[in-house]
Amino acid sequence: LSNKMVSSKKIVRYDDKQNVTETFRYGLGGRLEEHQRHLYEFDEVGNWTQHKTIINNKSISMVVRQIEYY
Repeated sequence: LSNKMVSSKKIVRYDDKQNVTETFRYGLGGRLEEHQRHLYEFDEVGNWTQHKTIINNKSISMVVRQIEYY
């Protein structure tokens, strides 16, 4: 940027397992442009088996994974 001004700001929140739980992206003037929420379900070992992403209150994606333990 030629005027050396910050054009955006991003704040990321994590849970105790370091999974992203929320992301806030602000534009010029501090206006909130995007709010992401990440919801997880975990198995008995503590690994996530479902991850849902919600952006601006709209469900965007869901990832389901099956982990086989030996």
